[in-house]
Amino acid sequence: PAEMSRNYVSFEDGDAFPDFSDLPCDYTCPLARRGVNGCLLLEIVSIERSTRLVLRTYDRAKFPVTVALYTKDRGNAITHSPELKPGNTLIFMFPRQHFFVDGSVGIRQEEYRSIKILSASMAELFQLSKDMETWPANFAMHKECHGCGKKDIPLLKCAKCEVFAYCGRVRTQCALW
Repeated sequence: PAEMSRNYVSFEDGDAFPDFSDLPCDYTCPLARRGVNGCLLLEIVSIERSTRLVLRTYDRAKFPVTVALYTKDRGNAITHSPELKPGNTLIFMFPRQHFFVDGSVGIRQEEYRSIKILSASMAELFQLSKDMETWPANFAMHKECHGCGKKDIPLLKCAKCEVFAYCGRVRTQCALW
């Protein structure tokens, strides 16, 4: 049977990766509206550890978004994660806008399962997304080393992600993640 072609979703896709202002509201919003369900990308600006973990972030439109962890452990499970640092990116599955008592607007996160922290800035992720537009379909072997850019040389496939190809002289980015 013929293999289906692989379509890579672009981070530029506003339906899949909406801005914060396009998200639906939770119960605190004065005007309940539907908005766009998707994955929200937020870059970490600063981290506050007081009674709970609070992250100051911004979305791809550079809109400031407060993220407060209302988990049972108040965010403690990820507080010491090496990925949790300014400049890295958070991805939230199906988030909702929340109006906090102090007047700020953001995300009230009550569980960990819909959060992922990536060891890359949003600029790096958007560049990777742009690069992926040139990738072969069906996760076929690349013809160029992702590390040094050399073409038409023997390449190895990354054992971790099974997508990146590299010559034996460079480590893949996946190994660094």
